[in-house]
Amino acid sequence: MALLVGLFEFTLGSIGVILLTLLICYTLWIDQGNDYIMPSISDTWALPPATYISRLFATSFAFLFLIVAVAIYCRCRPISSGYQRTAANVSIILLVIGCFFFSWVPSVCNNPGPDCRGDPLIHDTVAVIFFACVNISVILIYLYFYFPSSWLEGMLVAGLVAATTICKVRYLPYIHIPALVDTRYAAGPLYIEPVFGLVEWTDVLIMLSLVLIYVRKFHQGYSVGFGDVRKMGEPVHVCYGFHTCTMAFIAAALLLAEAAASFPINLSRDHYNFTQGVPSISDLQVYPPSNWTTHWTFMIGCVMFSVVHVAIYWAQEEKSDRAASSTITSLALVSFVGLAIAGSFGPQELHPVHHFGFGLFYVLYNVYMCYVTALSVLAGRAGNAGLKCMSMLALLLCTVSKVRMAAVSVSTLWFAWYPVLGWIDFTSTMLFIISYVQLVQSHTDGGLDYVRLCVVYDPATVGNSKK
Repeated sequence: MALLVGLFEFTLGSIGVILLTLLICYTLWIDQGNDYIMPSISDTWALPPATYISRLFATSFAFLFLIVAVAIYCRCRPISSGYQRTAANVSIILLVIGCFFFSWVPSVCNNPGPDCRGDPLIHDTVAVIFFACVNISVILIYLYFYFPSSWLEGMLVAGLVAATTICKVRYLPYIHIPALVDTRYAAGPLYIEPVFGLVEWTDVLIMLSLVLIYVRKFHQGYSVGFGDVRKMGEPVHVCYGFHTCTMAFIAAALLLAEAAASFPINLSRDHYNFTQGVPSISDLQVYPPSNWTTHWTFMIGCVMFSVVHVAIYWAQEEKSDRAASSTITSLALVSFVGLAIAGSFGPQELHPVHHFGFGLFYVLYNVYMCYVTALSVLAGRAGNAGLKCMSMLALLLCTVSKVRMAAVSVSTLWFAWYPVLGWIDFTSTMLFIISYVQLVQSHTDGGLDYVRLCVVYDPATVGNSKK
């Protein structure tokens, strides 16, 4: 059994996420009394609350668009040879690079002020790389893999590809056309010529339309699926699947590495007075570049951990109480929403919301840990003894460290220990996730790694690639 969503519907939903995000942020821009009717997209993300909204949803779109890119490659690669094969390989590489850099765009906003503490140069650089990569990929895909049904259709799509390419002229630094040149660096962080914004919005809409047109025409029979790839059966064929265990390791490693790297970064820049004691994780997420990496890693961690825990539920569905397992998995997913909130709302921006997100993550995931540990370890399920011990130790450390949330003491001694317990809690949670994923892998006889988010196709409905 597998959950399948048609690729066109999935692409339409993904584009809907980013368009709704853009619309909400633009509405907030106008509502805040800004003068320009047509700002750049980046400027609509520069001030709260649009800053937080863009971090939450634009980063998620990068992951969704990556899945669409893989699906497009799955269709192009088998029918290619010679220059076509090179074009297919180059296009997927550029799309992956583009998705990676786009995921950083909302994390490093273009407002260097205290509302966001971003960097306009870095923000614009990663945005330009994204646009360039996607534009080149679109040109290659439409040049080598698009077969129009009529000359009129061919002229239409050629015009759209040409239009989105011409729109990139706005990024050329040596073309001094007053109506097209971005002058925000000379006139302040939020000043931009309205025609520049109009060209950028047009570019984005055309690119999204080209992706949707291509998927609609050539990907009948393709779907985005979730389930055990061994049990999907005929006639569905798995084109590509994202490995669950690998995603868990990557997400945990990113979060731990980001937290550890914040120490030397803040120390070298004198952002925190370490003579006052050990800083909390939130204390190290206030200033650049640590606040940028926090926004990015927490959102990536939320997305990846959510996929991993749904896969864990799926792998053990036949061995557990479905109602209880669904409830406890839902708690885990809500806890990861808390992690995303903690990363999207910086401690210097909305302190109560930031700590609410952290609290939601810690408390709800601790409940999940207690339940699955009792089920997997104490109930005597098969599994590696070392992994069971590691899981129980991580659970014990996480649970004990929660005492900091209930303490009412304001003594100097408590303030010294409070951050230490937070670090223990965070680190132990990441170690628990790693060990528990391996434990599930062992008592499902490797079945967890076969439960994947994947791209599948039905050969009976795919049809000839040139039709």
